[in-house]
Amino acid sequence: MLGVVFGIGCQHIVADILAGILMTFEGVVHVGDFVSYNGQYGVILSIGVRTTQLLWFSEITVVRNNDFKNYINMPAEKTDRVTTTLTVDLSESIERIEGILDEELPLIHDKLCEISSSDVGGPKYRGIQKMTEYGVVLSFSIYCKGMYYGWLQRQLNRELKAMCERRGIRLGMAHLVVQGEEEKK
Repeated sequence: MLGVVFGIGCQHIVADILAGILMTFEGVVHVGDFVSYNGQYGVILSIGVRTTQLLWFSEITVVRNNDFKNYINMPAEKTDRVTTTLTVDLSESIERIEGILDEELPLIHDKLCEISSSDVGGPKYRGIQKMTEYGVVLSFSIYCKGMYYGWLQRQLNRELKAMCERRGIRLGMAHLVVQGEEEKK
């Protein structure tokens, strides 16, 4: 009985070691690469014989090498385009908004570079993506290192919202119309 338990335990250890050797020799991931794994983003800190350590912003996660599957590798130095949208109210003047964007986007650029401690390309106003019953959808993009992708997208959204609040730009929203039933006589 003890031999069976020992054999099963060794099977996992051997699988982890083989996976670690394959990861190392195939060179598909490297220390410093930015990966998406299990719905989280992080940087590979180390690839060991049995485990891989990942840094999820301030937390270190240890993953058994055999379990480290179905990840997306985004090399840390690779530049990616981050896109986002902002929906403004249909009554807003597009000329007024574009004038504000000309003034504000360079300031947002400086702030994003400062908080990420890296060079960020943009943000760039890409134009009107579409018009809906909720408002006019404006499109924006920035270029950044892959490791900052999700975080800078959230920061860009925050800065665009703060800009709207400062400059009095009304955001688009669903217009709810409630109709009552006719009174029964």
